[in-house]
Order: sequence, then C-alpha cells, then structure tokens
Amino acid sequence: MKRKLALFDFCETLVDFQTADNFVHFIRKNESSFSMNMKESVRMVLVKSGIMKILEKFSTESFNKKFVLWQIKGFDANKLDQYAKKYYSEKIRPAFIKKVLSEMKNLKKKGSEVYVASGGYDIYLKEFVKEFELNGVVCTKVLFKGGKCCGKFDGGDCLGENKIKLLDIFFSDKKINDYDTISYSDSITDLPLLKWTNKGIVVSKNKVDSWVKKNKLGELVWGN
Repeated sequence: MKRKLALFDFCETLVDFQTADNFVHFIRKNESSFSMNMKESVRMVLVKSGIMKILEKFSTESFNKKFVLWQIKGFDANKLDQYAKKYYSEKIRPAFIKKVLSEMKNLKKKGSEVYVASGGYDIYLKEFVKEFELNGVVCTKVLFKGGKCCGKFDGGDCLGENKIKLLDIFFSDKKINDYDTISYSDSITDLPLLKWTNKGIVVSKNKVDSWVKKNKLGELVWGN
C-alpha cells in the first residue's frame, strides 16, 4: 500500500487572508517606525502611479511583495521571531478556515504526511507547523545575515512554477512517485502545484469556480 502525502497552500486555503505582506504591515503598525513608514510611502507612490504594475510585467516574482519585505531590512532576527509569534496568535489563529483545517487534521490522523507549501514566510509558518505537528513546510524564506534581516527572499518566492522547483528540491531525497499525493489550494496561480500531485483540490469560498472542472480537479467549498 502506497504511503500518503498531502500538501496545503496556506493563504486563503488554511487561513482566510493573504499573510505575507500583512505580516510586514503588522510590524509597521506596532513599530511606528519612520523608516518603515517612508518605505511604505515609496511603495504606495509606485502602486498609484502605475509603475509597480509595469515592473511586475518584467518579473516572475512580485515586485510589490519585495518592496513590502524591504521595510523590515535591518531588523534583528530575535525581534522578528517575537513579532511572528504575536502575529500568529493575534491575526492568523483567529482566521483559520475550519473546514480545511479539519480536512488537514483528518488526513494526518489517517496516516498522511502533511506539509505546508506556501508563499507565506517561514518566520511565522513554523508556528503553524509546530502547533499541528506537521511534517514540514516549503515556503518563501526571508534572508538573514549576521542575525539581521536583509529584507529579501532567500531562494526565491514560493509561488507558481517556482513552488514546484522548491518542492522538487525539498523532496529530492524521497521517492515521491511511491507516494499517493494530494494538494489543496485556492488559486489558479497554484495550478502547477495542483497538477504536481496525483490529485488536486481547489478550496473555494461559497461557490464553485469554473476553472476547476476544466482542469479536472476536485473542490472543497467553504463559507456561508
């Protein structure tokens, strides 16, 4: 009998909002930092002027996300770790999507290896992995040098096709074809992930998405 492995996207799949940029916004609001506020002002000018949209066309990664992350450049690793715990407790835990969380728990209970595969940041996602005793996380990592945040990705953003590259590296020591694999995500941008596993499940809020049947995927609908 094949071993089982499940991959869960995080933002708007296990939790009902986008967590990466909001983590930095959370820090900025708590810090009241002049430097962070200035950097945010620069970002907003680029967004409102349309320059950010132009920059996004020339990259496989989000320039907007990079500009947001840049705001925490220079922060001490221990300080960010404390913010991550606070953010997880105050913002993430209350926003769990219970139906998907229950699905994750059931798969784990039945013997599946369970991993998070997300464009969210490792700083706070490790808190989720720890709480639910999951097998691991493949995600966007924040670069640190000398105990200080560089305000950059470490190894690229874990989205789209790059998520598959990171998964291939992460599972390179496993014979992944020997596993019965399943993945869960809310977004069509994660179609590479949903196709990478034997079965892909689209997590949808309140309605059935048209692209699900077209790509021969399953669906888990939650909400009112």
